[in-house]
Amino acid sequence: MNQQEERHPDSRERILDAALEEFGVWGFEGASTNRVCRQAEISKGLLFHYYRTKLQLFSEVLDRCICDLEAAEAMQGPFDESCRKQLLFFIAHPFHHRILTDLIRGEATDERVGALRERVLQLKRRQMETFLAGRVLRSDTDPKIAEELLLAAADHLQEKYLNVIRRRSDEKAELAASFCRENRQVLAMLLNGIAVPVCSVNGGTEC
Repeated sequence: MNQQEERHPDSRERILDAALEEFGVWGFEGASTNRVCRQAEISKGLLFHYYRTKLQLFSEVLDRCICDLEAAEAMQGPFDESCRKQLLFFIAHPFHHRILTDLIRGEATDERVGALRERVLQLKRRQMETFLAGRVLRSDTDPKIAEELLLAAADHLQEKYLNVIRRRSDEKAELAASFCRENRQVLAMLLNGIAVPVCSVNGGTEC
């Protein structure tokens, strides 16, 4: 690391930009600090001057992704609107989507990553609460399992539409509206059930 590098005002920002792309493409395990340095056009000494480990750099990128998501208010407001905004945010920021998805699906690697993971989950829970407002779960339903099921279904459907929109970007607005309708329908099916009790069909006697 030379003094000119250290004094350069945008060195840290270049590192984070390069790391966002690196983790967004390769994930944490596959990411290379050497590629980050080449992309940011800085020495490895400068990288480790700011971030002592790859995990520390990853944590900083995670924080940036979450802050960008919060700043865009992509998970706020009425349920359908927040789902639409979130979908469009991830279309515009594909690296954010990969990084935050990996964060949710993976295990927390240290205390700070665990705290960041919980921060994203809290955003998702608050969003789901707007959908569940006024609904009462059955007494034999585990709220935690119900929450995980609904969030998993919503995430799966979002992934499906993200892939479709990437191929058909000219139909983005229509597909986003379709996503909102299908998302609400799928979640309602999970809440209300999809099968009619046997006792109500053809005079059945079992329920």
